[in-house]
Amino acid sequence: MALPARSYPHDMVFRPFQPWVWLNSTLLLSTSLVLVVCALLAREPRWLLLPLALLAWMGLLIFRHRAHMVVVSGASLICRRGLLRVRETTIPIARLNFEVRQTLLGRMLDYGTVRVAAPAGPIEMQQIASVHMLQSVIAERQTEVYLAPGWHFAQHP
Repeated sequence: MALPARSYPHDMVFRPFQPWVWLNSTLLLSTSLVLVVCALLAREPRWLLLPLALLAWMGLLIFRHRAHMVVVSGASLICRRGLLRVRETTIPIARLNFEVRQTLLGRMLDYGTVRVAAPAGPIEMQQIASVHMLQSVIAERQTEVYLAPGWHFAQHP
């Protein structure tokens, strides 16, 4: 028996912890600027290659932040990752088995690694922000699915 369609006002999107991205970007940018000044003072143009590499690394960090996300959409969890080769896995909330791992700093700042059991193998999304909210949204949606009329646990292992 099909589950009744329920509309949700919006999708919940969870991305990597943004302060780490900006902290790393700031450190890379300031180091690049110092290296550019040193290269100009030493009149050695070859030294400009290192700041260019650091700026490219900074760009990769920012793009990676935008490329990884966990989305709770309706009664599904969507894990999207990748820059050039985007991989997206959709898992029904009713069958969702996941764990959250947090360090001490992660517990204080509410971010952590989300590991989702998927049919093709486990998916691990690192440094996802607001993991407590993610856990509560998933628990709420699972409860709604389990309490929906016509849903039987035996039908959905």
